[in-house]
Amino acid sequence: MNPNPRPGPVWAFAVAAGVGLAGLILAAPAAYIPVDFIAFRSAGQLLLAGDDPYDPAGLLAREAEAGFPESQAIAIFHPPWVLPVFVPLAVVPVRVGYALWAGLQFGLTVAAAGLLWRAAGGDGRRVGVAAGLAVAFPATFILVGGGQMTGLALFGLAGFVAARAAGRPGLAGCVGALTALKPHLFGLFAVALLIDAARRRAGRVAVLAGAMVLLGLTAATLAAHPGVFGGFRAALTAPAGGARRAFADQPAPVLGVMLRDALPGRPGWAAFAPFAGAAAGLVLARRWLPPADRWGVGAAAALAVGSLVVAPYGGWWYDMVLLLPAVVLAAARVDRAANPWPARVGATGFVLLAAGLLFLYADRDRLLKLYALVPPVVGFGCVGLIRRAGR
Repeated sequence: MNPNPRPGPVWAFAVAAGVGLAGLILAAPAAYIPVDFIAFRSAGQLLLAGDDPYDPAGLLAREAEAGFPESQAIAIFHPPWVLPVFVPLAVVPVRVGYALWAGLQFGLTVAAAGLLWRAAGGDGRRVGVAAGLAVAFPATFILVGGGQMTGLALFGLAGFVAARAAGRPGLAGCVGALTALKPHLFGLFAVALLIDAARRRAGRVAVLAGAMVLLGLTAATLAAHPGVFGGFRAALTAPAGGARRAFADQPAPVLGVMLRDALPGRPGWAAFAPFAGAAAGLVLARRWLPPADRWGVGAAAALAVGSLVVAPYGGWWYDMVLLLPAVVLAAARVDRAANPWPARVGATGFVLLAAGLLFLYADRDRLLKLYALVPPVVGFGCVGLIRRAGR
């Protein structure tokens, strides 16, 4: 692993990508505004006004004003510390906000790929390979086109790895706090952080720094709406009715939700059973987990893939962008290999992966459950490619 993964041209690629996409959206007056972005913006508007950002009636009214008139609100189920991220979207026009939001997600995804490439020991002069992988990865554009925010969480993971490798655990914790924007997709990563904190001082510094960031965001949310945790609890537990969509009725292409739906009565605890088992296994196997400053991209990629597999909910098509650490790691190793065959195999595999993701997305409602196969297939495929490149 490169001991000092300097950004190099990473930020130039990221800024160019983000600004370019934002400009394209602003230049296209008929550009589609995704409903998830409208829901985020509506929640930000409610919080800014001091109202309950989880209130389905309030969300429905705000979403209708933004051009999404439906009988039920597009609900949000993110924890309260996420809500301040949506507030800036509330103070600009819808199209401008989406252009800035999409540009941010796209730019940070490209930046994350570049940081991961350098942390994986990739040639800094060829960091454009990582940027190209991020741009060519269908999940990136599904993420941007869907108005989602997994790009922020991916950057949090990549930034954590880069900062720990550079010996800056405080910065690693602050940037790594971005993974808590999607806590259900980073469960094993969080367990590994706690294990590292229990073993060494740098781990405790990182966890404390991240906790302070999340506490600050939560305090800002509580200052705007003191009853926000009650609204969050209602969003997770209230049955469907009126403008409300029930959280328990949300489908998701992950093992936990499939297990829950297969059991009589659909017990909610069942969705967390795969994660609980994997977390217990990680704790028992903690002696094989290296210190976080020596994790590199390998451990981060494994934790990201594993977290996707055992996530209690989520794991949607736009969340497949979290497979980029594994893809970039494999690409960096193949790029260093003297034998050209791993590069050919890797390029073919990437094309097949991109085609498969596009195929699933084209018929995503009917093929929803097949998404559960994508993380393990990509994980094992990248492991096999890395081993082949090392021969």
